Order: sequence, then C-alpha cells, then structure tokens
Amino acid sequence: MSVTPSPLGGFAAQFFDNNGVILSGGTIYTYSAGTTTPQAAYTSASGATPHANPIVLDSAGRVPGGEIWLTKGLDYKFIIKTSTGVLTGTYNNLQVTPDAVDASLVSYEPPFTGSVATNVENKLAQYVSVKDFGAVGDGVADDTAAIQNAIDYSDSTAVAITGTAEVYFPAGVYKVTSGLTVSRSLRFIGGGWPIIKVAHNTDAITLTGIPSAVLFPRNVQTFEGLVFNTQSGFTPTSVIRLGTSSGLTPTYINSINDVKIVNCVFDQITAAYVIDNNRGFGLVIQNCAFTDITATAVLKMRQTQTEIPYWTYAVNIYASDFTNITGKAIEADGGDLTVFGSIIEGCSAGAVDVGINTAYTGAQPTNFYGTYFEGNQVFHYRSNNNRVISNFNGCKFVKGPAATTRIFLASASSCTFTACSTPNQAPTITGGNLSFSGCNYMQGTTTATDSVQTDRYIAYTSTPTTAYSLNGVNGYEPIVFGNSPGLGGGGVIMLCSHSGFPAAGNSVVETYMIAKRQSGAAVDAVSLGRYENGDTSTFSFGVDASGFLTVTSSQAGSANYALVSQSKYPVALPG
Repeated sequence: MSVTPSPLGGFAAQFFDNNGVILSGGTIYTYSAGTTTPQAAYTSASGATPHANPIVLDSAGRVPGGEIWLTKGLDYKFIIKTSTGVLTGTYNNLQVTPDAVDASLVSYEPPFTGSVATNVENKLAQYVSVKDFGAVGDGVADDTAAIQNAIDYSDSTAVAITGTAEVYFPAGVYKVTSGLTVSRSLRFIGGGWPIIKVAHNTDAITLTGIPSAVLFPRNVQTFEGLVFNTQSGFTPTSVIRLGTSSGLTPTYINSINDVKIVNCVFDQITAAYVIDNNRGFGLVIQNCAFTDITATAVLKMRQTQTEIPYWTYAVNIYASDFTNITGKAIEADGGDLTVFGSIIEGCSAGAVDVGINTAYTGAQPTNFYGTYFEGNQVFHYRSNNNRVISNFNGCKFVKGPAATTRIFLASASSCTFTACSTPNQAPTITGGNLSFSGCNYMQGTTTATDSVQTDRYIAYTSTPTTAYSLNGVNGYEPIVFGNSPGLGGGGVIMLCSHSGFPAAGNSVVETYMIAKRQSGAAVDAVSLGRYENGDTSTFSFGVDASGFLTVTSSQAGSANYALVSQSKYPVALPG
C-alpha cells in the first residue's frame, strides 16, 4: 500500500481550539470523505501501523509520533474535537493524488466478441504520438526535436517488426524549425487536421529511404490527414522531398518509391517546391488540396539524362485540386504522369510543364482523364520534348477573365484529344501529330460534336498556289459543304503542312477548325496552332461550284492536307 503525508497536520502540527487554547487531549477522527465510515490514517511512510481512530493529541496538542500519513487515491474527512467532545472543526474531501500507475499491471479487455485481453500499456503502445515525446502543438513551442524523436523511435520499431509503423499527430499546430528526416516506411497520420507549420528555409521533411539488397528501396511511406503551411518570412526548398542527391553512382539508389500522400491540405505555402520527387516512382497523390501557394512548381518531377533507362516516375494524381498557384502546378523534367478527375486552375506561370529535360530520350507518356483546366496564364499544358506522348480524355479547358492560355506541343510530338471541350475559347494548339475524337472545341452552344477520327492524308499537290478541290477525285474523301445538317454545314479539323519554301528543308504545319457558313459560299477557319521551321506559307479555304472544300497554299512547294476529324453536325465558329 502506498501512503502520502496528510495535507492537514501531516508533520509536527500543533492543534488549538477556537479560542486559541492548546488542544491538549483533543481528538481527530478520520473517515471516508462524505461519510461517517472510519478510514485509517498511518503513523509513518511505511503505511504499516495505523493510528488509533480517533487520534488523541498529547499535552502540547500534537499527534503522538508527530506524523499523519494517508492512503494514496483515497479521499478523507477529518473531524477535530476537544477533550470534552466539543466540535472544533470538520474538514471534508481531503484529496490524496495517487502515484502514476504501471500501465502494464492494468488489464484491458476489449468489448468485442472473441477479443483477447491485453494490458493498458500494450493498448496505448499500438501507435506513437508526437505528444508522447513532448510535442506541444500550440503553434508557438518548437516541436522539431519531439517530432524527430517520434520518427526515430518509429524507425526502430519498423526495423524490429519489418513493417510500417505509425506516427500520430493529434489536433494542434506543430512548429518545426529545422528539417525532419525519415529513413523507413512510416505512416504519418493526423487526427482533427493537425497543422505542420514550417519555420525554416531548408527541406521540411526528407524521405531518405533504405536501399534493398538490389538497390531498389521499396518503401511505402504515407501522409494522411495532415495540413502543411509555412510561417511568414520563411521559404523552404521543399515541404516534402522524396529522395536525395549524393555522390553514389547510379544516383537512383537514393530515390524513394511508393509514397502515398492522401487527404492532405497544402495551404498558404511559400517554397521553391512543395513536393520534390527525385527520380522516384509510384508516387500517389489522392484527395489533396494545394491552394494559395507561391512556388516554382507545386510538384517537381526530376530526371536526368545520365539516369536513363533506370528510372521512371509513374506519378498518379487522383481527385486533387491545384488552385491559386503563383507559379506552376506541375513541372516535370520528363513525363510519366497521369492525372485523374482533378482541378488545375489559377496558375500564374503555366499549369503543367513536361519534358523540360529535352536530352531525355525515353518514352514519356502524360495522361489526363476528366481533368478541369481553368484560368491558367501562359498555358494549360506544354510539352518541351518531342518524345512526350500527350493524351487528354474528357478534359475541359476554360479561359479565365484575362487568360490567353494555350496548349503547346513540341514539334512531332503525339497528342490525342478524346471527348474534350473548351466552352469559352477556341484553344491555340501548337504542335504536330494531333488526333481529335468526339471533341467540342468551339465556343457557343452549337459546336462541333460527335466527330469521326481519321488519320489519312486526303490531298497532295505539287502546285499548292492553285486552289485544290477536295472533291473525291483529287482528294481521298469528298467534303461537301452544303446547307443541310450532317456533313453539309458541318466542320472539319484539318492538318495542313507545307515544305520547300523558301529553301529545301523548311516547313510549316498548321491545324484548323473549318466550317462553312449556313448561307453563301464563305468558309470560316480558326487556327488551332502553328509550327514554323523557316517556312511562312499560309493556307486559305473556300468552296467550289459543287460545294466541295478547296484549300490553297500561299507559296509554291509541296503541300499535304490531312483530315484529323470531321463533324456530323453544324458548327459555329467564333468571331
């Protein structure tokens, strides 16, 4: 049994009556708080010998032996009387705080059918909280050391169990003033949207990884339910950095793979990059929000020529929002990016910029499914490398109030648009090898729909300055521009190319949306993009006497005309 000194008369206390007279021969009765049930008090710290109840004071009004000890965890009531039984005072609810309980000695029985009993220590140790290591979470205290200690302990746990350990952040604001390092497969879990506030200028969290026997670290690190922002006055180089650079060759052994960032918010951040992926593959970003960010790019995907063909990115983004970005949303040295059902809007320096490392020669697919682009300045999408393969499915491109955004594709790149639309702006698309299918690319309500894709050349002429009639005799397919629905009054997307002017080797490629007006013979054509290599030839369109489309090049040389898509319904061109 554990005892503690009494808060009333614990050591050598002298008692008096209400007139200040020494309480010689007075009595002290000890009861359970709020009752008249006697409760023992003890003569010493051993708790072995109880006092008489009542305790009879000596001639000096003191307790025999001079000490009163009470049982920890029990509440007491003291009643003090004179030697003749006159009440001097009653003192109730004297509380005695118990010592900390050894949690391993307290059993825990889960309230589930078939469950197995354990103890409280094992139950509480099922996850590691940063507050277990002293984190305060008030936004003022420096929690860096506490969080790193929690990470290091979980690292050691992960090694011991050869699995993934968790680091838990209860609700709060956790200020970090230097970089955190993670070398094992950990799950960072937030409860109640805890905020990690970065207050320094280096990488906030660096995932270093532990290479396996074959030098490919397959760590599964997860961030879930966390909020990240930066403290005013600080610009970290990144918030989350995947992998490091070192003198090791090849450097891909320091990359980090299979990282998951799920249900996280990155808000009010100023940084060079928010997520910096160094050659790692298998990165998944899901249900995340990136907003009010100032950075070169929110997501940086690094790749160098010297690391080919060892590494690809395989970065997948699901149902995430990139909004109000001063900078770019995504910047990739290569490609290997897929975006599903996400929003990318309000980027000041362009939205998605891929193929920046033009020396990279590997195949680089970029895919967008159901992605919404709006109000991005400079460009919605740009590929800088002719090995990038760009694919847009069910995407929407919307200009902002003052936006002049475009889609830039490197010469000879391959780009497919399927069931895409631009409701308020005919996009400027610069690049070659374009394919459109089922797209609605013109503004207004009566736009081209249900287009039929074909990649065949439909005309060739060595005398391009002569009007060339695509009438089924010279051309591959007749294009009738009459006044009725169907092919008549419909529109086509045509790829026109010209070479040999003013010198051999020069060329120009331009893509048009073409439609005949519903009355008369006039034809409207809107350029969807143009690429020049020393050739400045232009193209004009009309209708011949039989109602077939004609095309004319402004310069002599060689010309090809490729039908990209042909609509079944009338179209309305802007202007």
